[in-house]
Amino acid sequence: GLDDHTRGSLARVAALQPNRRYVVMEVRQNLLREERVAAVQRFSDPRFRKVAQVMLGEPPEAFVRRSQEALRRSKQEASDNEFFRQKEEAKRKRAAEANKREAMRRFKRAEKKRTLERKRKLEADKRAKEREAKKARGEPVDEDVVEEPPIEDVDLSEDDKEDEEAKLDAELEDEQPPRVELTEEELSRPFRKHARPDLKPAVLTSWLPKFCLPDEGEGFDEVRYVWHGASEAAAYLRKWTLQRKLSMPIEDLQPGDWFRQRREVWSKDLQTWQVKLKEHRQPKAVPAAKAAAGGDSGGKESSCAKPALVDPLEMLQAEMKRLSLDIFGLEDVCDIGDGSPLFAEWEFHDWALLCVRHELHLMVHAFQRDCGDPDRPGITKDHLAMYYFKYYKKALAPKNCGFDTLDDLLEYISDTIVVRGEQRIVESLVGEDHASNQIFVKLSEDRRIGQLCRALSGEQGVSRPRAKDQPQPKSALEAAEPLQRPPPTKPGLVMQQVVKPVLAPVLAPGLLKPSPGLLKSPVVVPRLKV
Repeated sequence: GLDDHTRGSLARVAALQPNRRYVVMEVRQNLLREERVAAVQRFSDPRFRKVAQVMLGEPPEAFVRRSQEALRRSKQEASDNEFFRQKEEAKRKRAAEANKREAMRRFKRAEKKRTLERKRKLEADKRAKEREAKKARGEPVDEDVVEEPPIEDVDLSEDDKEDEEAKLDAELEDEQPPRVELTEEELSRPFRKHARPDLKPAVLTSWLPKFCLPDEGEGFDEVRYVWHGASEAAAYLRKWTLQRKLSMPIEDLQPGDWFRQRREVWSKDLQTWQVKLKEHRQPKAVPAAKAAAGGDSGGKESSCAKPALVDPLEMLQAEMKRLSLDIFGLEDVCDIGDGSPLFAEWEFHDWALLCVRHELHLMVHAFQRDCGDPDRPGITKDHLAMYYFKYYKKALAPKNCGFDTLDDLLEYISDTIVVRGEQRIVESLVGEDHASNQIFVKLSEDRRIGQLCRALSGEQGVSRPRAKDQPQPKSALEAAEPLQRPPPTKPGLVMQQVVKPVLAPVLAPGLLKPSPGLLKSPVVVPRLKV
């Protein structure tokens, strides 16, 4: 075929000659008003009668039967081709097997002939020795040598087996291809489905909002509705368009200025929180470093500085105060009242979850601005990963947040992102005009504390993120217990140290990579045992 549209150009030139009938069979152009007007203007000669035939909706019974018969013929042709292909393949295999059997028969015939020749030779040698023995004893010997006839070809034919094979070959030759029938699903479809679509998905999604029906104002002498009236055809086109908009993503969607501005604000806020976290944890590492330096200079003290002891009652009171904190009543997430930030206990996956919360929230609201189509209610769950990559140039990986599947991730952040309706539209519970990004930090900490308390209470099936390559805990208590208790080394009164290291990653804007070496100072709790 010609791929440069030369054939179509020649056909259009030939169609401009009067006394000819010409049908314009262009799917996309016939559904666009501008293209139809341009096509009508090419036939400006008054001898042409320009008629637009609209065939939309449920087709008549005659069309359905004709379409199903064409589908049955195409299936029958495909089935016949496959049948004859398998038949030729079976024939080829049987011929190969016959050649193999014939070669084996020739080998056996030659082997049997060699056996008979060896047997004759042994018998002739035996008779010669007997004659020599008789001569030695002086007995008369018959000197006449018996001439044995030559060994003819050995008959190894398998007449019965060859007859059966010939019968099978004849049956294969007489076998006819089976007759195919349409399935219930194929009978329920009024239109035949082709292997190649009329329009590529990218072209369809690009021009879908502009599809419309023709009218006489476009230059047609007549607009003829063949299957249904104008109102039914318009309703059918509207329904079909809405279904395609929900099932097909926008391939050429580009993030707008509003999205980029909000993302820059988020990057600055995220960097501010990470600097605050680094400042909060830095003073706890300085005394230990100074103690280690003093021990090295003295020479008599140990080179490893002993961690400072903390009153367990004060630690318990601080923990209880933190659990009872009014998170959503805080004015600044960088100070919960004692100078500590709200995210002081966060680990790597907590920061990853915070970023995913805001990224999905921002993408959901930016999509409504960028798509510019009021018929699209939002992003469907099936297209969430595709749009996420289009907006952020990275894959949506639930494992980076401590979850195995996207469903588990969405369930955990259901206080921010929800999936609603039969169409499974992704929505954000936070408005696009919210005053501050601190709401996402508060939501993340509230969810983390709530899930931790549920796990500590022994509740089963609590959804909690786990670090990468961390094995799944056997129980909720094991999942919620972060302390490591080394066994006592001496009997009697023993001071046990309980160390709780907490990873404090410093994240660059847009990057979820922990900075090594930034660990919270060990919290040592004295335990008395008798």
